[in-house]
Amino acid sequence: MRTKKKINIALIILLLNFLNCQKKENNSEVKTIINIDKIKQNSVGFSDKYESLPKLSLEEISIEEFNKLNTTKNPIAKIPINYKADFYHVELDNKIIKLKGKIKKTVTNQNIDGAAWYNFLGFYPTLNMYAFSKNSITENLNFSEFILINKSNGQISNILSLGDGKIENPVPSSKNQYLAYFYNQVYTDNNSFLGIVKFDTKNNLKEFKSFISENFKIYQIAWAENDILLIKTSSDNGKNFKYYKSDILSENNVDNAFKNDEWNGKYFLKSTNRDNINTIYNITINSLENISIKINEDKNEYNYSNLKAEKLNNTKIKIIYNPSSEDEMGTIYIEKLDSDYFISGNPIYFINPGNNEMPLEKIK
Repeated sequence: MRTKKKINIALIILLLNFLNCQKKENNSEVKTIINIDKIKQNSVGFSDKYESLPKLSLEEISIEEFNKLNTTKNPIAKIPINYKADFYHVELDNKIIKLKGKIKKTVTNQNIDGAAWYNFLGFYPTLNMYAFSKNSITENLNFSEFILINKSNGQISNILSLGDGKIENPVPSSKNQYLAYFYNQVYTDNNSFLGIVKFDTKNNLKEFKSFISENFKIYQIAWAENDILLIKTSSDNGKNFKYYKSDILSENNVDNAFKNDEWNGKYFLKSTNRDNINTIYNITINSLENISIKINEDKNEYNYSNLKAEKLNNTKIKIIYNPSSEDEMGTIYIEKLDSDYFISGNPIYFINPGNNEMPLEKIK
């Protein structure tokens, strides 16, 4: 009898040990679920950092060259993702990240102030990263950000835009060393930003180079081989397109002819001095290599053509329209500050004593 009891006890112990092992084994397969709001996010794309870095230089190309060079093929894929009880559950290698989905609109909660939610955008197979938009409503205004979640280590990166909305989906370079992205300003026509971020040795994203245009909207970006970026643009809401390429590794930081196009246009200045004499400047810049100036002083008219401008920096040019004049009386400077233009130089000081700078109107 005692032997039988001993056997039963031994069997019970073995069974308990087996169940305990099974429990440990099952528990080892259970991943921790963490709300994304509890995880630190790294932000990149700050405008002040881009300003201190080299700028991209663009070269216009044909549509045929654009299509021939384009090697980008569906960089982001739509894949099934676990969504239950109004939450996304993103399974990573070591945990599960939980993200709140969009609130279902009703009569009472439509456009709730302070609401926040995420939308799944897709998966980057070559980067092994999930892409989401982070959305919110504040004072009846919609805001959105773009985030990447690394499937391997759970690292979260937020790529900032220059406006209220998120950037367009970034496009990885052929060797996955860079991400190129763009953002078109919502409230300003033909104002766009093109940014490139780079993966460092720790797989963190860092600002690399950028480009800002006030001449077009960007409609598409793609990559060619050897880190050449391709850009499709339009300045008339998609009726006509122009195409550009940029060697992002180029050491030549001098702006090319395209960048100089920002100066093209007609400028006008009218000033009246103390003697009630009007001086009028009509300046036409077809390019920095082709400038004409007409100056009216009282009843006299002076015309200068085939002039060239010297670009002093990205915001200021120098035009010598009458080299025979002494004390730079035949030299003017045009400076661009945001969307405003100013004219300066000794001729301006002469008609505006005490101040050698005056507002210049760009009329076309």
